[in-house]
Amino acid sequence: MSNGSGPNQPPYPRYIEHGGTQVFRQPLALRGVTLHGFLLDADVDALQSLCTKMLNGPAGGRTRYLPLLPKVLLVFAAMDAASSTDPVHRKWGYVPEIDVSFFVPVAVLERDGNDWEVVDLAWYLPYVFVDNSLAVATGREIYGFQKELGRFTIPSTETGHGAYTASTLVLDPFAPQTRATERQILQVRRNDTGSVGLKKEWDDVTDAIGELFGGISAVGEMVDQLDGTDVDLLDLTLNLFSYVASTSVPMVFLKQFRDAANPTRACYQRVITARADVDPRSVRHAGPLWGDYTLTLADFASHPIASDLGLKVGDNHIDDAFRLEYSFVMLPGAEV
Repeated sequence: MSNGSGPNQPPYPRYIEHGGTQVFRQPLALRGVTLHGFLLDADVDALQSLCTKMLNGPAGGRTRYLPLLPKVLLVFAAMDAASSTDPVHRKWGYVPEIDVSFFVPVAVLERDGNDWEVVDLAWYLPYVFVDNSLAVATGREIYGFQKELGRFTIPSTETGHGAYTASTLVLDPFAPQTRATERQILQVRRNDTGSVGLKKEWDDVTDAIGELFGGISAVGEMVDQLDGTDVDLLDLTLNLFSYVASTSVPMVFLKQFRDAANPTRACYQRVITARADVDPRSVRHAGPLWGDYTLTLADFASHPIASDLGLKVGDNHIDDAFRLEYSFVMLPGAEV
């Protein structure tokens, strides 16, 4: 059997293409993205526990991930078209997509002798809800996106009013007689009826980072205190400057599949990194939104989002809300 191996390819068997396939070949182009983001205060100890469980353990001690800030970003993203850029699969067509996800900013550290060195910054996405099965299968099987099906409402930025909502299939409580039902897991509502649209347009990414996260020095001070790890602030600052100047957005995932024979084991488990290359020419209408917003977060046994992310069950004040439009390509990933 030909395994498709070559000088730059691992010795894996060829993927068997079949009717009804749900997994497009990467890279993946996502065009016409309209993103609404909501920045939330979070408990950094909860974020560190999440990173330790989901990333640091599976990385096997070679790489460490620390929460960059006591912040979580909630994103509602509507995409006009998601498609493959592969020469064969790009001829298949495209699918519109809606994603609702939580982003955790993390510092990526590797050993340098007895010390840990900051080598990158990344986003970790522990919860992702999407509106079609192609997005679920492709995201989970290729990269390890924790995607699941959901149902959403996203109000128009131009009108500025109405609730952002996300619902999905949940189990609550965990009990033999519990039937899975679709429930609303979160809602973002505006608390005022003032001006709508953007307060201003950001000049560049550095302007956005500074306004949302309080500047590079604040980030450095936060990471220097985390988890008893001695982080070189110069390394961190250089990475931050490189990050904000770049249109390549690093992301990190835990990709795993439950073993067929032993249900408590993973037949495959790796930390995966991949980058999303943003087309700088596509970025427009980017800036902070008018209004005061609140996130109301539900608590379900199958979706302990609040405890995982260090948020509150019920109402959470939103520090900042923003909007931008752009297009990007999700590049092939790599195992840590």
